[in-house]
Amino acid sequence: MENSFYDETWSLKVKQIDDFVDRFNNELNFISNGNIIKNKLPPETRSKLLSSLIYSENVKNTELVNEFVNLVDAKGYYLKFGDDDIKCILSLASIYYEKQFNFNFHLKIEKLNDGSMKWVIVDVNSTSYPWNTIAQNPQKFINPSNHNLRFSNLFRIINGENDIQGIFEESFELDNLSIIIHEIMRGNMAIKSITDVNYSFKILDKYKVLVSYFDTSGKQSGWLISNIEKLESR
Repeated sequence: MENSFYDETWSLKVKQIDDFVDRFNNELNFISNGNIIKNKLPPETRSKLLSSLIYSENVKNTELVNEFVNLVDAKGYYLKFGDDDIKCILSLASIYYEKQFNFNFHLKIEKLNDGSMKWVIVDVNSTSYPWNTIAQNPQKFINPSNHNLRFSNLFRIINGENDIQGIFEESFELDNLSIIIHEIMRGNMAIKSITDVNYSFKILDKYKVLVSYFDTSGKQSGWLISNIEKLESR
């Protein structure tokens, strides 16, 4: 492949996340007359193609980049949708009881028995949940001998002031994903917009990379690696 064609091609905007996966896998695919034309590039081009997918404005550690590219190339590692190590992070703006509430849904691809696949929500996170966490309250508890009174304290605590912090085990944590699902089903929460989309890839159990969208006028544009995190050895 001539350098002029190569330089022109690999620097094109990575318009879809599928394009990112193709280029990561050393392919440049095109659609012709409605058909996908797959172009598997020669092995010697892969390190350069991988490097072109790393957004240099964000990832400035040259040593880390070279180590990452060389290992992926040497191990012959390829991405494949349907792998549990590929996740999507959706940033959402919602309205909860007439107030703005922002959170992230984490999705992964689930394989079905018939061989098909679908995206499923597996987790949620937010910096400001609009409900209180469950903190231990030493003033509210079920007395150890209350079983002799058919746990009467349980009814008094729950039905009295709805102050139930002290009746759960100390390690209890709110399942925020279940709460959000419940509130959406009850019509108390409405999703207004998707504010951002990112993808997380765990590679060779050694790196976690974040892939984000960059709309720039330069050669590097579209879906690119915005962060490389080296995982601790087990």
